[in-house]
Amino acid sequence: MCACAARSRRFLALAACVALALAGCLNDLPTKTSDSPYADRESVAERVARTNELASRLYHQLAETEGNLLVSPPSIAVCAAMAYAGAQGSTKHQMTSALCFWHSQADFHATMKALNDTLLGRGADQGPDAFRLSFANGCWGADYWPYSADYLNLLLVQYGAVMQMLDFAGHPDESLETINQWVADHTEGRVQNLLPPGSIDASTYLVLATTIWLRASWLHQFDPEYTSNREFTLLDGTSIQLPTMEGEEVFPYREFEGFRAVELPYVGDAVSMYLILPDAGQFATFEAGFDSRRLDDIVEGLVPRGIWLGLPKFSFESAFDLVATLQSLGMVDAFGPGANFTGMDGVDDGVPWISEAVHKTFISVDEYGTEAAAGMGMCLTVGEHPVFRANRPFIFIIRDKPTGTILFLGRVLDPRG
Repeated sequence: MCACAARSRRFLALAACVALALAGCLNDLPTKTSDSPYADRESVAERVARTNELASRLYHQLAETEGNLLVSPPSIAVCAAMAYAGAQGSTKHQMTSALCFWHSQADFHATMKALNDTLLGRGADQGPDAFRLSFANGCWGADYWPYSADYLNLLLVQYGAVMQMLDFAGHPDESLETINQWVADHTEGRVQNLLPPGSIDASTYLVLATTIWLRASWLHQFDPEYTSNREFTLLDGTSIQLPTMEGEEVFPYREFEGFRAVELPYVGDAVSMYLILPDAGQFATFEAGFDSRRLDDIVEGLVPRGIWLGLPKFSFESAFDLVATLQSLGMVDAFGPGANFTGMDGVDDGVPWISEAVHKTFISVDEYGTEAAAGMGMCLTVGEHPVFRANRPFIFIIRDKPTGTILFLGRVLDPRG
């Protein structure tokens, strides 16, 4: 490879996730062991807090776009962490600040692994209604570029990402297809064509990808017999009719000043969806002040109570180019010549740099959970229970209860997608 071509090589980072959903305490976190000397409970708890803070930052940056929204902060954090492992100098400092990677550098990647391993334990059950949560990390390079053995070993040991060699220069389209197919395979086909046409060429240095796939059945499933068209009022005041699931059950619930919140647990009761319904005309005000700390306060304030629940069925995709978003958070140097990813190849020459940062998600919510075929009817009675009917825009969070990790964070402005 000639010197001028080597100077133009780029680093391509991708994040892909999908939620297939209808939609604590830290006792089960790993303790310090000789095999993982740094991944103690305190480190993992700190990592959860920082990832949730990143969730708030990303949500508010992306909320400026129109329509429904869904992001998966852990997938973005893990993919970025694989790039961060090779960053040095100001590039690393900016990534630390923008991505909330404040943490002892000696145990940062071990702690990321410990948290991921803890979350993966949620999907161990078997059966048609079992909870499923899977993560996958991948990396692809070309044998005509140099890569640090220490860097590749860190990706393998801490993230389970095995370097796969592709011919970016000679077969860019085939390389693109290979990577996109890997993403589709690890998200049960829900994330298609993550990497857009033309993304790979002779200057592509490395591609990183992270996927999350979730399939979960409600602990208390809705009876489809009671799903009917109900009114939903959009932000502009327009009323539409939508298929709405309804039923009565005991859920953690509370009416706060200006909004209501309810927890809908999934099978296994380790992960739940939280619905937050601002009062009519107050969605924008509530959204502007919403963050991970407020979510923690809301969760702590919920109390089991019999309620009448109405939730519209919804399904949609979100896709974002995160370059501008991350730059606005202060991660600037990583996206152009002069970036310092010396840890990837051992050569301090201002290359490679990140040319793409793509995030794509999917969610589907119906009576059963996600891709579940069996339903259990809910007792439908008429009484004095409070009514939680999501008949206007709302925010939803899919959260791991034992660790407090926000797996997915989104909003529904129009359930039609």
